[in-house]
Amino acid sequence: MKSDTEMVSPIELHIGDHVQRHGALFEVMHIVESECDIPGGIRVAACISRVIGDVTGNIPRGWLETPKRMAERGVKWATSLPEGLYFNIRGNAHAKVSRVIRNVTN
Repeated sequence: MKSDTEMVSPIELHIGDHVQRHGALFEVMHIVESECDIPGGIRVAACISRVIGDVTGNIPRGWLETPKRMAERGVKWATSLPEGLYFNIRGNAHAKVSRVIRNVTN
């Protein structure tokens, strides 16, 4: 299955969005926001995303973690995440990621 995507900033991602990154298909599961230098602005520090598929067969497995491992590092909210492998998609307004807008069958 092929997906149509659009380039967006991680700031524009929402929980439940699907993202293609580093050869994998991810679903955004948790978002951590941090303050911005601009008064009233918000900068996304992290979009914690669970692997839900393989796009190219080249997923960089060394970059993926489990909720248990995140909790061991002191990330308390990680215990509420479903089991799986996770990746931190982070960035500011200038960063870009491929958000899936629809799946196309060939």
